[in-house]
Amino acid sequence: MSQPINHNILLLGETGSGKSTLINYLANYFLGGSLDDLKIAIPMKYHPQNKPGFPIHSEQDISDKTKSKTEKCTLYNFMHNGKQYGFIDVPGLSDTNGADKDIEHIENIMTTAENIGSIAAIVLVINGTVSRVTANLKNAIDRMRCAVPDVLLSNLVVVFTNCSEDTVNFELFVLKPLTIPEKNIFYMDNNALRVAKKDWNNNQEKKERLKSQWKTSMEVIEQMMEQIDQFGSMASNAFGEMHELGNLITIQLNECRMLIEKLQTTQKQYDDSSKALNEATAGIKATSNYSKKVTKEELVLIHTPYWNIVCRNCNPDGECCHDCKAIAVKFCSKFHNYQCTKCKCSLDFHYFETYKPRKNRKVVIEINEFMKQQHDNHVQAKARIEVELPKLSAKIDSLKQSFDTQIQKIQNCCQSLRKIRSQSNFTAEQADVFVAILKDVRNMATTAGTSEARIRLNYVESLTEFIQQP
Repeated sequence: MSQPINHNILLLGETGSGKSTLINYLANYFLGGSLDDLKIAIPMKYHPQNKPGFPIHSEQDISDKTKSKTEKCTLYNFMHNGKQYGFIDVPGLSDTNGADKDIEHIENIMTTAENIGSIAAIVLVINGTVSRVTANLKNAIDRMRCAVPDVLLSNLVVVFTNCSEDTVNFELFVLKPLTIPEKNIFYMDNNALRVAKKDWNNNQEKKERLKSQWKTSMEVIEQMMEQIDQFGSMASNAFGEMHELGNLITIQLNECRMLIEKLQTTQKQYDDSSKALNEATAGIKATSNYSKKVTKEELVLIHTPYWNIVCRNCNPDGECCHDCKAIAVKFCSKFHNYQCTKCKCSLDFHYFETYKPRKNRKVVIEINEFMKQQHDNHVQAKARIEVELPKLSAKIDSLKQSFDTQIQKIQNCCQSLRKIRSQSNFTAEQADVFVAILKDVRNMATTAGTSEARIRLNYVESLTEFIQQP
């Protein structure tokens, strides 16, 4: 017996777009359900899950349309006309759990798409009643666009829920640059599962209206399945390649952010050290005259073989009477009225001695100890800084080279990603990191003012083409 043909269909949509309702309609289409005999694969506010064989769902937050009811990718398999259709329900995007949860969901989507091996179609589920593009919706669409490789764009289907072709409010231009052929667009006014059976079962008018909508929805599903049958399946390994490249870009951007922060810190250390070197050099020059030559006089006693009269009071630069022959000081001719005529001191201060005093002049070095300490400090600082500066310069060169290498890797990954998905750009989170890097590189280029810094800035600025334009 031949194996059934597998058609795997990926369902993408914003939280609250109606993916769960669409799956329940699909369950009824494939399992022969009706308004009176509903087949519920995913529990809803008024309808509990009643089909065995499908994943068990928690009913927590079933009534809250702002929260994704699907926390992980779930496969729903249906057999029809010898073919197996696997609908992969993925977590809703842009719910109240925040951007981090969306990133986790995108990774789950890509991993699941890669693991299933082949994909026949990607169905974008959009609430057709939305009349204006909210920030959340735009974010969800941007993330969906980035998740679809070019090879699968021709197999892209859009299902507008809660509306008919005549009542749809959503404008297709919002999906640009995606171009969806008219034959790949479907409208489903799927109100039947959003109201309790008791609210319409006894009201014939409401019942007939819901039956008509139900019949139309089943016909739309049949048309959609016929269209998907014509697509044929394609290998889904592109999802894995996109996932891997996206992760690499995130890692490389974070590495660049770390490198630029280290580069700024090291550059500041280098600039501060250069300034300190100049200050130390100036300090050495300013304190270099901490010593000076001074001529000083000192009294020297020279021995003589004869007697001299000297004064003990003033110690002049010579004897008062040389080779005195007087028998006593008072009889020396150098004295008049008991006063020395040479030094003017009293007779009582004079005496005989066999030496003569002489003043000797010599040059000595005087040192300003405070200024010398300052000088020594400047010399030590200069020697230390002269050792540090080459090390800091080498570190700066190494960081620049590592940064440039990472930027080149990002450029290569982005170009590789665009070969798979031509409209690929940085994710919102990646763009935030890149903008911070670009700002720092611009500041450094302005401060440095060198051609090297300008070239680096130009290279980094070339990556702005990968930022999603508003």
